Amino acid sequence: MPTIGDCAGSESSALFGCSVLTSYLFLFIKFYVDTYKKKPTVQRPRNTANGVANGNGEGVANGYT
Repeated sequence: MPTIGDCAGSESSALFGCSVLTSYLFLFIKFYVDTYKKKPTVQRPRNTANGVANGNGEGVANGYT
């Protein structure tokens, strides 16, 4: 097959390509950390009366609020 000229890219093109790939790597790492490394959420203790939570969120025990 005949070729015309040199098919190698320039150094600036190689540096640009490496910077694009590096930015994708950092974006992937950020996505991973944001998605899979979330801190566990701490749930507030629920107000309960005899072990059963009141529907409105207020604990009632022995008829007193």
